[in-house]
Amino acid sequence: MTHTGGFSEYAQVPGEWIVPIPQEMSIKESMVYGTAGFTAALSIFELEKYGMNIKSQPEILVSGATGGVGSVAIQILRKIGYENITAIVRKEKQIEIAKKLGAKQVIIIEDDNKPLKKGIFDYFLDTVGNNVTLYGLKRLNYQGVATVCGNVAGNSLNANILPFILRGIKLIGIDSVCVDHNIREDIWSKLANEWNIGNSLLYNEIGFEEFYKTIDQLLKGQHLGRTILKV
Repeated sequence: MTHTGGFSEYAQVPGEWIVPIPQEMSIKESMVYGTAGFTAALSIFELEKYGMNIKSQPEILVSGATGGVGSVAIQILRKIGYENITAIVRKEKQIEIAKKLGAKQVIIIEDDNKPLKKGIFDYFLDTVGNNVTLYGLKRLNYQGVATVCGNVAGNSLNANILPFILRGIKLIGIDSVCVDHNIREDIWSKLANEWNIGNSLLYNEIGFEEFYKTIDQLLKGQHLGRTILKV
């Protein structure tokens, strides 16, 4: 985005950018969800479009589990009835947090050079990118589906073709910027109703004096959940 106004009380933007907040949702709650919450919900929406459903109780892998997108994704999945959720975290101190969010299992991954690993997961919601994306792709079951929406671990993807041609997996990119307006309204409606986790969202509210400290924590991987800026 090149448009100014991200931390303004008032901003002038093109009309097609505007999506009305559902009546059931407050302005503050919409900001607690924010782009991260919307992206998490959109990722789940896409996975369900490609076959993920509660009745089959599939094995689901979620990366960046204590971050803004990952934490919301896990909570929504648990809220709507998915039980077999495995979370990827970076540090041991994040394990209990991920479990409290709703993960059944939590893992800290290690790099390996094998082109294909035993299939464990049916669906993979990746928020990190790079080697984490590769880790999940190699462990998807036959016709497994992955979404990727983030690049905090880097822009590169040194993937091999074997999971795609031997297991028929799919990798779907998630873009929260240019989504169809009707889908946007549908996602926000879900967040306000059947996917509503507003009372359990992991978030912190800060003032401008704490802004740069929080940004520094984000860059160092020390930040948990969501942070909203009070203006």
